[in-house]
Amino acid sequence: MDIQFTTLSKQLTATLKQYRHILIVIKGSPDPDGIASSFALKVLCDTLDIPAAIIATTEVSLVQNKQLITDLSIPITFLDEPPDIHPYDAYIIADHQSAQVEYIKNKIPCTVHIDHHVPIQEDMQIGLNITLETAGATSTIVGLILKELPLALDAALFKNIATALVWGIQTDTDGFTKAQPLDYEALTYLSPYSDPEVISRLIGTAVSDQPIGLTAKAIKNKLLYKDWLIAGIGFIDASKRDAIALIADFLLEKENAALVAVFAVVESDGKKGLMLDVSVRVREETFNLDSLIKQINPNGGARKFKGAYQINLDYFTHCPDKHLLWEVVNATTLQIFKTQRDAMPVIELKNFFDRLKSKLSHIFR
Repeated sequence: MDIQFTTLSKQLTATLKQYRHILIVIKGSPDPDGIASSFALKVLCDTLDIPAAIIATTEVSLVQNKQLITDLSIPITFLDEPPDIHPYDAYIIADHQSAQVEYIKNKIPCTVHIDHHVPIQEDMQIGLNITLETAGATSTIVGLILKELPLALDAALFKNIATALVWGIQTDTDGFTKAQPLDYEALTYLSPYSDPEVISRLIGTAVSDQPIGLTAKAIKNKLLYKDWLIAGIGFIDASKRDAIALIADFLLEKENAALVAVFAVVESDGKKGLMLDVSVRVREETFNLDSLIKQINPNGGARKFKGAYQINLDYFTHCPDKHLLWEVVNATTLQIFKTQRDAMPVIELKNFFDRLKSKLSHIFR
């Protein structure tokens, strides 16, 4: 299904503009996806000069979620009992199957309901209902709608929104392992604006350990050939070269593969230099990774479990079509690893005899 987010963004703003004061309700226990979606929708209302407030009647339980709210200054009011809704003339529900709110029922209308779960039938009128099961998170839907809006937001505020939405997508897709194409599209847009330090604190790792946008791209592009996983992440700046190895480590941990190869075309010297950079990881200690890599490129190499090789592509710096160049590099690299995997029985047998020969030479020396 071709989803027209430009149309959805126009419908959303037109629907919101019908009201003067909107209540955004987080139903159930607030989780990152619901918190992030509600935050972004509140800011959208604010930009349209429509005062909006976010409320929740259930306290946040996870420390991580409390940290999300604190770090990004997300304005949520937690109430022990239903609020006074007289100041509001409409309400919004994000990230919940049901748009019904018992203490609001029949008092003010639900102007917007946005969700990614399986829809349910409800006997109520909703101004605009956006339910997309093809999205792994409500944050994905909201992020792609924001992408189509000409918002003039303060850079710091937008960074907080992007960070919240990225974290919402990450948590609802189980660290991107269940992400769908729409999630990758949203991450590609949001990640450059997000704050990696906040996200790193939320996942408890070093800042550079989770290159979110590139990790999502690797998962989107991954190919499992037999028991080898190969993933290209496109063109990256030389300052992000380390991400290739980090993503290879991440995929080996998350995926059921004997070997993982992650590659990119690294641009340096103001995009005047090009280098194919490949990081390879294996699960078994007995796998002779160094031998495998040297068959692909004699200048590459490996130690136990980890290896890499590079190929100079400077000749192609003047290629007028980067997309076409990447298609060639991607297809060629995938085919090289497929060919190597098909030849593995022969390679493994050769490696066995090489090791046997080495042992025998030591015995009879």
